[in-house]
Amino acid sequence: MLRTITAFILSLAVVSTAAAQSTDNAQLRKLYDRFDLKAIDRARQAGLTAKDAASFLGFARDFVDQRHALGLMAAGDEAELGRHLAASIERALLAFQSM
Repeated sequence: MLRTITAFILSLAVVSTAAAQSTDNAQLRKLYDRFDLKAIDRARQAGLTAKDAASFLGFARDFVDQRHALGLMAAGDEAELGRHLAASIERALLAFQSM
C-alpha cells in the first residue's frame, strides 16, 4: 500500500514538472520569437550578409537575460522588454563585429 501511494505521489510530481517545463518552453519560444525578429531586422540594418546574419542570430541569443525577460513578459511590461531585447541585440552586434 505504501509503495502504491509513493508511486502515485511520484507520478503527480512528474506530471506537474512536465506541465511546468511545457509552460516554460512555450514562454521561451515566445521570447525568442520576438528576439529573433528584432535581431534579424538589426542584422539587415547593419548590412550583414544572410550567412553572417544567421551566425549573428545564434550568437546574439547568448546575450539575452532569460530570467529577466520572462519576468518582464509575465508582468506585461512590453516597453521594458523591448528595451531589454534591443540592448541585448546591440551588445551582441558590437561583440560580433569585433570578432
